[in-house]
Amino acid sequence: MPRLESVLIGAVDRLTVHRVAGWAWDPEAPDTSVLVEVLDGDEQVAVVRADLPRPDLISLGSGFHAYGFAVDLATGLLPKDLHRIRVRRLADQQDLLNSPQVLVRGPGDWNSLLQDMVPRALDAASKAEIGRAHV
Repeated sequence: MPRLESVLIGAVDRLTVHRVAGWAWDPEAPDTSVLVEVLDGDEQVAVVRADLPRPDLISLGSGFHAYGFAVDLATGLLPKDLHRIRVRRLADQQDLLNSPQVLVRGPGDWNSLLQDMVPRALDAASKAEIGRAHV
């Protein structure tokens, strides 16, 4: 008997030419991490397990709360200027909310780089400060 498609809840929260991030959760298997794949057009560029902590998703009702994913996209993976980025569950190819998206890469693309790097640097600095406070 073929496996019926299960409900998928999740979304792409961030997409730049350098990074794609979001979350995925299967309410029928709430304590199991979902495998998601990232495609550029028809080319698979990454498969990742959605198992990063996401405290903002506690309201989903499971004690697990590790539904996040993040993929750093190497510059060599995206040499073109126009991309159709799709993020979906690997098992049945069901798209996440906000997927697919068209991504246009401009020369230099400094704005996108800064939008991606600054929040990550601030997050890392905040975690380091918290770590020092507990010592």
